Amino acid sequence: MPANLDHARIIEALGDAHERRLQEALRRLEQRVVDVMSGAPTRAGDLFDLEWAISARAQIQSVLEQEYLAEVQSIIEGYDEAVQSAQSMLGQYGIFTEISPDAIRSLKTISFQGFQDIGARYLDVIATEVYQSALTGRSSAESVKTIRQAINGVYMESDSVEANKLVEIAQYGTGEAQEEAIRKLHTIYARDKAGNNLRRYASQMVHDSLMQFDAGIVVNTSKEAGVSKFKYFGTRILDTRDFCVRHLNKIYTEDEIREIWETQDWVGKAPGDPFIVRGGYNCRHHWQPVVDEDEDRPEVVIPPPSPPAKRVALDESAFLPGTDRESIERILGDMNDDDVAAIAALPKPSRIETKGNEGSYAAYQTTKIPHGYLIGNPAQDNGRTIRHEYGHHIDFMLGKNNLAFSQQNQGFIDAYEADRKALGLRTVSNRGSFLQSWKEANYDRSEYTKGRRTYISNTPKHDAVSGSSDILDAMTGGIAHSNFYMFGHGKSYYKRNGAKYKETFANLFEMRGSKNYDKVIELFPNLTREMDKIIKSIGAGT
Repeated sequence: MPANLDHARIIEALGDAHERRLQEALRRLEQRVVDVMSGAPTRAGDLFDLEWAISARAQIQSVLEQEYLAEVQSIIEGYDEAVQSAQSMLGQYGIFTEISPDAIRSLKTISFQGFQDIGARYLDVIATEVYQSALTGRSSAESVKTIRQAINGVYMESDSVEANKLVEIAQYGTGEAQEEAIRKLHTIYARDKAGNNLRRYASQMVHDSLMQFDAGIVVNTSKEAGVSKFKYFGTRILDTRDFCVRHLNKIYTEDEIREIWETQDWVGKAPGDPFIVRGGYNCRHHWQPVVDEDEDRPEVVIPPPSPPAKRVALDESAFLPGTDRESIERILGDMNDDDVAAIAALPKPSRIETKGNEGSYAAYQTTKIPHGYLIGNPAQDNGRTIRHEYGHHIDFMLGKNNLAFSQQNQGFIDAYEADRKALGLRTVSNRGSFLQSWKEANYDRSEYTKGRRTYISNTPKHDAVSGSSDILDAMTGGIAHSNFYMFGHGKSYYKRNGAKYKETFANLFEMRGSKNYDKVIELFPNLTREMDKIIKSIGAGT
């Protein structure tokens, strides 16, 4: 195995082990903080003693230092394993400069300070909760629940045997069982959906800290040895940032790296030196030194050949003149294997055309063969329009009697209603507050002036916002678009028979090609699970 890949796998395995250790430490921390709370004076189960609440801060701080910071210190001492791996890798590239002990100590100190800052923030959160609960006479049980959630979020423990079983499945299970456990924790047990808890930030820190420590060791040692060029390498997965994809396996000088990182912007960009922060938060990519005399070695300089882009084969005769067949087939081919298999298993559109930025689909069925007329521009929204309109095509190809499958399938309709109910959108009084809150969290609002008028612009924060907004628009009868100016079709459109189900199906298919599909799963757990079953069954021929 090439030295760079061997080192990368060692670092990733070490990071995974560190994360497991940290999560176990946070579980212990949660229980010990609850033990502190059990000593609080109460009246009929309510907190009241402000003097005890003030003194409890010192007890909680001591527990946090013993369980959280002590484990963090032990994890960081284990960075020596990363140092040994880095030294071995550098030696194979002919870099025999010793890694500076001072640099190691300095980087370890910086790493520890990051964890300290997070711990101090959540000490304040927990201590404030205790004090305010005593001040307002809040129930001790409710205060304990809030504290548990502040530490571990959805993974907090409770007195419920069923809830704790779900936590175990959510943490260690896979596939549908894991998704269902998380859904129940979010809905039935009202666990934290936003993820604002100590576990979330510390888990990100335990990953980023090791990766940044490793980057600092490798880059600083390489520079001391006179290296001036570096290769950006690592794995590419479904949610790899576009920025990282553009630069993966490319070689740059130090000046080129600094210019690219300083002048370009992207989602997830983190402040700091590009050699340290690399692709931003949660990035798993690395810098590999490129030694001049080794530039002709394939394993060092020449990136492995990229796999050919997948393409879905559509009927050539369906494409009208001027339509970019290659791009449309590539956009659909870039979806996951289940989606590609579903596309291959069903009849293809009989007519495909590009009309500016227009996107639409028309379908009809005869007794012999179904037909479909798809219009979409592959250059629009990174292929989102093409995926959306093809989702309509699949929906109609599965349907019967000139109706879409989504209008007829009870499993899909039940999933739609279950998510609508879970979000509180079946109750008119809940809709406004939910839509306003969701809009603020998922759109960037800005103003611009044109002539004498000032206009408001709402820009989606990620590539799954538009499709999710349109599903929410369907679930609220067009209110999300018509009243809250989010992406959607509006009230008049959703008065049409079956429109809410058909658009939901097309939006779900569209977003299956999104880098942020995990956010869709969180918002619509029943629909995404049902959609997954439908798509897989098509490809399997069932």
